[in-house]
Amino acid sequence: MQEAAIRLDLQVVVVLANSDRDVEAAFATFVERRAGALMVGASPSFNDRRDRLIALSARYGLPTIYEVREFVTAGGLMSSGMILPTAIAKSASMLVVS
Repeated sequence: MQEAAIRLDLQVVVVLANSDRDVEAAFATFVERRAGALMVGASPSFNDRRDRLIALSARYGLPTIYEVREFVTAGGLMSSGMILPTAIAKSASMLVVS
């Protein structure tokens, strides 16, 4: 992503957020830096904060793409398409028990 951003003369800002406080601080950073869009990766922590992430994105008018479809069905703008239960089932089928 960083390489593509450089070619397009854009800046990527990566913010780690593992708590409610981190999420609030991250959005403050995005607003301060005048972010044009947001991409939220797949994470159990983000999934637990799904409604909050969607609400903050809407409050700040920040177009957001989420890595899992469940964010869109909960009111988020856009997803890159992974369906969480399907992904979990597929990964579980890849486990090898010895």
